Amino acid sequence: QETIDARIDEARTLYERALSVNPRHVPTLSNYAGFIQERGPDESKAASLFKQALQLEPSNAEVLVNYGVLMEDWASNQQVARHLYTKAIALRP
Repeated sequence: QETIDARIDEARTLYERALSVNPRHVPTLSNYAGFIQERGPDESKAASLFKQALQLEPSNAEVLVNYGVLMEDWASNQQVARHLYTKAIALRP
């Protein structure tokens, strides 16, 4: 378990380092948000990262879907999730 925890901490550090170099890199923002969503414990940070990614690329269907999953699972906000999914489907039918 210690090795897994160390690897998770290392991944977190690498994401933070990548974002310090380029805080506008949408794939890193989205992937880090997904990582946080899966590993916890700060889902509000994941939401913030997804929002940042969407401010930079509002038509990114993958980010829309992933943010929708977070809103559905963590925030239990079906209305926002449905809106995000609908927008993503419109972009990529």
